[in-house]
Amino acid sequence: MSGYYAFEAGADAVYLGLQKFSARERAQNFSQTELLKLKELAVKKNKKIYIALNTIIKDDEFDRLNDELYLLDQIKVDGIIVQDIGLVYVLRRNFPVLRVHASTQMALHTNDGVMMAKEMGVRRIVLPRELDKDTVKDFADRFPDMEFEVFIHGAVCYSFSGVCLASGLLYGRSGNRGECAQLCRCRFEGKNTRDFPFACRDLFSGSRVRELVSCRVKSLKIEGRLKQPNYVFHTVKYYRYIIDTLQEDTDPEKLKTLENNVHYVFSREHNQGKLFCAPAESLIVKKYQRHRGKKAGEVVAATQSGFIFQAEVSISRQDVISVYLTRDEEVPFKIPVREMMVHNIHTEKCRAGDLVTIDSEKIPDIGQEVYKLYSRELELPGIRHDNFDEFKLSLPCRVEVHSDSREMFLSLSFTIYGQQYTKKFTVNTKGYEEKENLQKRISAANLKTMRGIWQLILELNAAGAKEKTTVKIQSKQLISIFKQVYELLQTIQEEEQKQLQKRIPAGVVFADKKELSGELYTFVSDRTNLNPRSSRTTFVSAGTKYEELAEYDGTKFISLPPVMLTDDIKNHVREIILLHPDTRFLIGLNNIGHLALCNEFSSSANVVFFVDYFLYIANRYTMKFLSAISDKIQFGYYWIEGKIEEYTCVRELSAFPIVFADLSFTPPLFVRAGDFSLESMLDGVVPEMEQFCLENAGKKFTVSVENKVTYIFSRKQKDR
Repeated sequence: MSGYYAFEAGADAVYLGLQKFSARERAQNFSQTELLKLKELAVKKNKKIYIALNTIIKDDEFDRLNDELYLLDQIKVDGIIVQDIGLVYVLRRNFPVLRVHASTQMALHTNDGVMMAKEMGVRRIVLPRELDKDTVKDFADRFPDMEFEVFIHGAVCYSFSGVCLASGLLYGRSGNRGECAQLCRCRFEGKNTRDFPFACRDLFSGSRVRELVSCRVKSLKIEGRLKQPNYVFHTVKYYRYIIDTLQEDTDPEKLKTLENNVHYVFSREHNQGKLFCAPAESLIVKKYQRHRGKKAGEVVAATQSGFIFQAEVSISRQDVISVYLTRDEEVPFKIPVREMMVHNIHTEKCRAGDLVTIDSEKIPDIGQEVYKLYSRELELPGIRHDNFDEFKLSLPCRVEVHSDSREMFLSLSFTIYGQQYTKKFTVNTKGYEEKENLQKRISAANLKTMRGIWQLILELNAAGAKEKTTVKIQSKQLISIFKQVYELLQTIQEEEQKQLQKRIPAGVVFADKKELSGELYTFVSDRTNLNPRSSRTTFVSAGTKYEELAEYDGTKFISLPPVMLTDDIKNHVREIILLHPDTRFLIGLNNIGHLALCNEFSSSANVVFFVDYFLYIANRYTMKFLSAISDKIQFGYYWIEGKIEEYTCVRELSAFPIVFADLSFTPPLFVRAGDFSLESMLDGVVPEMEQFCLENAGKKFTVSVENKVTYIFSRKQKDR
């Protein structure tokens, strides 16, 4: 029902996941029937629907996924949000009409990344939450033919989108598969660090979203696929009002009420995030990281059975409030408001400014803050799924009417996938003397769809009932005709799907397929061997020296980090290559934006490439795409969260050698575009070094900071 309430509140579009392949596997995702109902609703309201298929796709899942893509293509959804570049390849090859949106999971945060996405056929990019407004504006100015979508409200991950391996490697629940265990929301122990050093505040842009409109951002996105419908409704309504009053003054009281409603339905500690350059130290929660509502006042006195506070907002009976009992309390105490008094008089509702007495079995200290968690006035009316019609495919067709002295015939001709089909039906017109008039009416309507036929027959029947004449064509007869046509259509579709499966390449094997020698395979399978000797991460940095690069048989390895906030590292790599023209370099690609280097060094005989572990290869179609980008790719790492049996299957189909990283290799679990020492250390603590040790549930972790990027490593990696 969240989709319905999003439209009701003023959303222009909704994005949703189906039962599989969505980055919110735990959400109450859509069945095909529910999708068809929301599609019908969107058509009636002139709204759009985007489907999130934003996970890494395993090779053996494409048969099932292909069936879903076929449905999405048929009902003409408005866009597919994608992470896996192999899926982009399949969409562009077999479903060219479907618009492709690059998910924030693609981690496109550079000009090179945007350019490569554009060349792949991507029409819109959902930008990472880590970018600021100036960067967003720069993208829109540089790429006027691309669409950009920006998150303005909702939960924020600690790790850069699409480069989080924590849940997958530690618990077998990959965030790249929509199964995130949210390790970043857990408590950690460490010297001088916050209790929840990785738990981010929510993004709350408020009225500053107007600044994004002037940046020519195409879409403003509200995160909320694991939230309740009342959250969706009131959050959309709040931002709809802000945008609709762009050219006029807002009503302060109305705006305040709408904002308070957003806090009541769900609100963590929040700020305006990196989008509007909030101070770094305010990005991490200080205390409680769940729903905390809106501040409603402070405790001014205690009573024998409760406490008194001065209300800053209205409160009604059956609302829910919370209060920290002491300054050191970590979890607030929740209180359903069953009784309250103002001036010793029981009341159903208090107003802002009233001194309110609340009964409570636990009594907080004076000065503790009171929060309003829930407002009964914001409950939405329940609506049954049965209230919505399913979307019916509009079948283009030509309608002709023929008659003789005894019967009338309805002929439907339509073309599907280049082939013409015709069905002829006898129409029962018993008792109707004006066959020629009926024939003229149908012919004059110039009907082009099955739905148009249905509408005309209804009009004829209604006219006949009004004139008290015989119903011209019975509805049940028309339904029978429709049933026969759609049965034919289904048969055609099933046959087309079989043909479509045949058109998808069974594998990608070249006659001159590259091979890795046994010694080289052994060397690179232990991915640690490719780490620069001076780096605490697994990648090069702007300070990495030529002598510190990993080497095998005269070849130097340069693995690029997946997050590069500036061009410093890329420029440094260019300089190293330029200064050593006689050295063979293998550059590790860890982001779609890195693929631009394949073009840049296409004529350089001493530069070749490998696909590193953050450019996830989990299926043959990803390899097909990468092999088309450059024939200089020497090998690639299989998706690092994958299983050995899945790797074995894909390896046989590869266009270049695929390596399974040794289980002893410890990659970064989080890659954070920010400085841990500034964000997560306790106030006033100045770190003596840029490496920290943490512990959670018996597991030990190391945090390293390099070039204002934070990397978190597990000291002992769980077997995959």
